Amino acid sequence: MRTEFSQAIYDIPADNLPSFTAMTNDRRQSVGAGKEEERTKSRGSIWSVLPSRKYSSRNGERITCLNKRQRRCILKSWRKVHNKPKLGEEIYIQIFMQKPVLKSLFPFRATPVNELHDNVLFTRQAIIFIDFIDNVVAYVGINNGRLLQELCCRVGVSHALMTRVNFDPEWWYLFANSVLDGMQKFCLPNFSCEPLATYIGSQSMLAWRILLKHVVELMSDAFVKQRQAKGRANGEPSERKDDGSMQNDQCVRLKLELSDVQL
Repeated sequence: MRTEFSQAIYDIPADNLPSFTAMTNDRRQSVGAGKEEERTKSRGSIWSVLPSRKYSSRNGERITCLNKRQRRCILKSWRKVHNKPKLGEEIYIQIFMQKPVLKSLFPFRATPVNELHDNVLFTRQAIIFIDFIDNVVAYVGINNGRLLQELCCRVGVSHALMTRVNFDPEWWYLFANSVLDGMQKFCLPNFSCEPLATYIGSQSMLAWRILLKHVVELMSDAFVKQRQAKGRANGEPSERKDDGSMQNDQCVRLKLELSDVQL
């Protein structure tokens, strides 16, 4: 390339040759433009791996129940789960062992628990559940509460529309507790100092507990609203709550709060 440039200089008449200073300035401008272009490309490559602005928390409400450190704990511990489908299977098996009636909600209801790992429908359901957790963690990563709420509302509404079984939203707390049990071993850091590792692990578990509690509340709220809307659409009379029903509501609310503590 230098040879072609020199030949072009020889072909120009002597009186039309630019001065050395002008050539130097032109060269500097050319080099500067090249560096600026490289910097622009470099910046573009850096920003290309970050979430798009339309998915950032600026255009949606932030997840206020978690601080920055807690969000980082969730992302870091979830990345440690290399075999996520297997974790999903373990979570479901733990749930079915604690509450066998829940297995009747799924098409593999006739399969014994010890044979579920070989059932295609079961492994598929475990993947669906893990995909849900994946999306939840992704929205935590970009700190977008609006997208998280939309996801949880869709799940809550879909369960409220179930006609084959009478789904109880309190069952979600059992799922949340099973997720916590499954994630516990991934929240512990590889530190030789056991007290420090225990402290960091407890902070990660606290972050997951807060997140799952928030997720269950969003799904439950959407579930209840959809059931109420469905009742009004079917022409069911809205009963006025008496003192007894108000006490029952307080008992249910208290029960949910106790479940929250167990989370």
